[in-house]
Amino acid sequence: SSRRSDPKHTTLALAVALLTEIALVNAQIAVYMQMDIGVRDSSYTMMFYAVTATMTALIVIGLGFTLMTMFRSFASRNSDHDLVLAHSVYWYSLAVIFATMWFVVYVQK
Repeated sequence: SSRRSDPKHTTLALAVALLTEIALVNAQIAVYMQMDIGVRDSSYTMMFYAVTATMTALIVIGLGFTLMTMFRSFASRNSDHDLVLAHSVYWYSLAVIFATMWFVVYVQK
C-alpha cells in the first residue's frame, strides 16, 4: 500500500502491526508472571530469561520503530517508501527469529 501511495491502508497495516507487537509483549509478560522460577534457580532458567528477554527487547525496539514509521506516514504527504520497506524487512526478520526462538525454547525445552 505504501508503494501505491495509499495512506489509509498503510496506516491500517501499521496499526495492525502495532497491536500485534503489544500483544506479543503482553504474552511474554504473562509467561513471566505465571512461571514460578527465579533467574538463578538453574542454568536453564538463566538461559531462558536471557533468550526471552532479548527477544522481548527486540520486539520493544520494533514497537518504537513502528511508532516512528506511523508518525512519519502521518506527518508527510508522500509516504516514506524506504522507511516502510525497512520496517517490513525488520519485522519479517524478527518473525523468523521469533519462530526459531519459540521452537527451541518452548517446544524443545
